[in-house]
Amino acid sequence: MNSASSAFAIQRSLNDVEQEFDVVIIGGGITGISVAREAASRGLKTILLERGDFGSGTSAATTKYIHGGIRYLEQYDVAVVRESLRERRILALGAPHLVEQTRFIMPAWRWSKPPTALIGAGVLLYDTLAFDRNLRAPDSLRIPHPRWLSRSKLLTAVPWLDQSGLQGGFAYHDTLNVHPERLLLAYAKSSAAAGAVLLNHTRVTGFVSTSSDRLRIEGVAVTDVLSGRDYTITGKVVVNAAGPWIDKVLETLGKGTGVGVDRSKGVHILTRPLGGPGRVADAVFARAQSGRHVIVSPWMGKSFIGPTD
Repeated sequence: MNSASSAFAIQRSLNDVEQEFDVVIIGGGITGISVAREAASRGLKTILLERGDFGSGTSAATTKYIHGGIRYLEQYDVAVVRESLRERRILALGAPHLVEQTRFIMPAWRWSKPPTALIGAGVLLYDTLAFDRNLRAPDSLRIPHPRWLSRSKLLTAVPWLDQSGLQGGFAYHDTLNVHPERLLLAYAKSSAAAGAVLLNHTRVTGFVSTSSDRLRIEGVAVTDVLSGRDYTITGKVVVNAAGPWIDKVLETLGKGTGVGVDRSKGVHILTRPLGGPGRVADAVFARAQSGRHVIVSPWMGKSFIGPTD
């Protein structure tokens, strides 16, 4: 390995970890890796700890989209949608060769809940909140405004839709993360190149803290899963980026934190391409009359079916 390639290699070594870092990050999914990349690129002494392999949790089991969370508009969570749309653009610009802009179609039936007019208002608001979506974006990542598709045009694009009561559909764009594992690895290598220490198979077993009127976290106790050795790592800031397991990490404090997580598991199905090979190029955000939704996406010549993340 020459010096040019070694600069982008992720070296796993615990020889010098027992020192003070500016930032200690727990969790090696896309959130933790992104925090490590941001911190290290700003000159902060950064270490990330992952109990398994990088991206082995929810980051590797997604619907493969970097989206703004359009469905959260139904819950009036506008701030979350705006933040997600901003991060969608930033994440895509970080690895433009690993993402694609994909047209989503949200069909509308006479029985749709919310009704067609309200769906249209939501799509328009989603587009408005993404006002900076094309800022510094290359042509390949530019996102057009949404538009309405007539019933006939919709059925031409997606012939497998239930035609009974179908009125048409709203077409908008979100970002396809073609291979989430590759995107995460690209960000991990970028973090390492910026100086971050990334350690997988390193389990956080507890926090280093001072007992006073106000709890102060000063680091973490960890175990190298591969060797069984224990280490103490101190840090000025500790970031819990363990995703759905943040409460499990906090349990090691031995005291109540008021943080609870109701974990759920989404199921995805990979099947033959609905409508025939190469027939449907759009992703479909479809709802049943029960109100439950599912996304059907073209992916690697197949149809990838599942809930949003």
